[in-house]
Amino acid sequence: MALTPAVIAEADRIMASDAAVNLKVLELNDLWLSNGLASKQVHGPERFCTHPQNRGGAMMNSFDMVTKGETMMSQGLRIDLLETSAVAFCMSSNAVKRDKQLAANRKCCSQAKGVMPEVVGDELFLTVGSSHSTCYLKSMKQGLVKNASSFMKKGQPVERCLSQGWTWLILADTLEDQFPSLPLLYSSVLNSNNSVCVASTEIECLATISNCLKLGKTVAEATAATMQGEPACKEYLETVAFFAQKYTGGDEMPLVDFLVSFSKLYGQSIRLGQEFTQLITYFDFKLEANLAPCFRVACMAAQVASPKVQDQFAKLLVKADLDRIKSKSKPELLEAERLLKDAWVATQNAPLKDGERYTVFGRCCVRTVLYLSQKQKFGRENKEWNSLEEINQALATELLGPKGTSSSAAPTASPSKVANLLEASPSTVAMMQHPHLEVGGLYQHSDYGSQVFQLLELNDTSAKFEHRPLMQDAWTVAIALSDDLKQWKKTKKAIVQVVDQAAWSKYLVENNSAAGEAIDMQRMQILLYDTFVNLPEVDGFSFVSPPTGLCATINIPKGKLKLIAYGDLKRDDGKPGHKVSGYVSGYALSPPKAVGDMDNVTATSVLVPFWYVKPSMDAEAVNMQLTNAKHGGLAIPCYTNSRSIRKGELLLHAAEALLAKEASKAAPKKRKAS
Repeated sequence: MALTPAVIAEADRIMASDAAVNLKVLELNDLWLSNGLASKQVHGPERFCTHPQNRGGAMMNSFDMVTKGETMMSQGLRIDLLETSAVAFCMSSNAVKRDKQLAANRKCCSQAKGVMPEVVGDELFLTVGSSHSTCYLKSMKQGLVKNASSFMKKGQPVERCLSQGWTWLILADTLEDQFPSLPLLYSSVLNSNNSVCVASTEIECLATISNCLKLGKTVAEATAATMQGEPACKEYLETVAFFAQKYTGGDEMPLVDFLVSFSKLYGQSIRLGQEFTQLITYFDFKLEANLAPCFRVACMAAQVASPKVQDQFAKLLVKADLDRIKSKSKPELLEAERLLKDAWVATQNAPLKDGERYTVFGRCCVRTVLYLSQKQKFGRENKEWNSLEEINQALATELLGPKGTSSSAAPTASPSKVANLLEASPSTVAMMQHPHLEVGGLYQHSDYGSQVFQLLELNDTSAKFEHRPLMQDAWTVAIALSDDLKQWKKTKKAIVQVVDQAAWSKYLVENNSAAGEAIDMQRMQILLYDTFVNLPEVDGFSFVSPPTGLCATINIPKGKLKLIAYGDLKRDDGKPGHKVSGYVSGYALSPPKAVGDMDNVTATSVLVPFWYVKPSMDAEAVNMQLTNAKHGGLAIPCYTNSRSIRKGELLLHAAEALLAKEASKAAPKKRKAS
């Protein structure tokens, strides 16, 4: 069936809801199945490749695939558990996109030749769940797993999976076209709840955040989407997101792709840990207008490539290493940052495949970090480098044709804009180092007491602050970017300025029409009061309660009872919904506070009989009509009896609904067309 607007709206509602992520996926599955956009199908592993967005775009670590597969074999394959997360998308029906999907899988496989199964080209589906298990079983079918025959006796679960397949939930490719982030959602959920789980590492979370940002999500939305997969680093995922945002090369985040690729070269997925991740993200190297983004990425690359691992946590670099570099090797750190930046540009322009580019650049990163941290003995190479220049020369040699036998090459198998610090100017870096600074913002400094300054300019050499004293010339302070700009504190105080006389003189009392109007309204209020209290006394009625109303105490001939209005005069503000009870000389007339029960009358109660003539929908009961009476030069709202009133009758006027009903009856009816 087609993907209708109703289905799209319902899917958007589900994905935007506050429901737990597993419940969202279950609800989405029901929606797809009920609308013919998904189906249950039985297929073997040869029909599947890995979705390019699996694990945030990291797709597959061959070492994790082997480890998980071997664990699955040793524990005994359970098809029922395998099927709980067996979800895949159909390959794209668009030939160009399909070729890209196959190319991504071939690229992934090329990094682990002889371990991961070859892409044949007749695969039909892309896994977002059970990816490692399916890939391992596909390897078995292609004869890449040693001693596999012991698990493939007829009737055994492995043999059944290879010969008959197992049940999958297959999603239409149109779903991915409509909802580009859907594979990320499924991948994060399904990879967190399968039977032999490989929890998402910091690098995989970087990849997920990167993909979400490329799909147009904000950093907060990308972090929240990554969090749904319950990654191992969920407690400090915001730090991972900050690293991605600041140090990975701008909107396209190319250094994330590098870290993802390089992290697969040396073994199973390695965790960096909270301490190291926060250290390398927030450490202050005290460099002038330079946040050392390339060196931070290099440190992360060195950490994931380190053979020094304990309980799957990399244990190479610690805070003492960075402190030593900051205090004793700052000139070399600046040189290393320049070298790494140039190395990145050079490797991207070299006539190499992406995987080879990343490997060459990664080796340069590791060598540089180990050299500066004085930890070359903990590297994978048997060589120690004597200088950064020597490391740079080695890079140049490898760019001409990297040797596959290098000792640091991969062995065979055993989470409001993204910053591009690679090309950032000193002023841009300074703004990022000091996010409280913004041109036009107001600041104070302890050296200048209570004086308020405005940041006029921040260029590649200095920041210029201006102070404007009252009735004196303004003066500026130029602060070099190397100085401590943190001492300039943002303030909510305003700059006091002399206001031009033309801007305020028209609002003085003698020039302000509003002031005169208020006096005029008060005069009118006094006139209304004097007029009201000097009216002839009216009798023939009395208050009744509860509810408070009026009734005739005598028989009253038609037109003999007149009840004049009185109340507070106010300006009519014209706001929608503001009900006006009447007007006197253009001012709105508001009644005194109503008394609902005469038992509640107090000394402050003001009773004006006019306001207690009650509305009625009974045309025959209505006996009072609203008119205007002229007294003392004022036209004042007045109720006059429209017919004779018998003793004991309630005083009633026509309700608005009754007047509207009678008006519609009186309107001439349109003749029907013959």
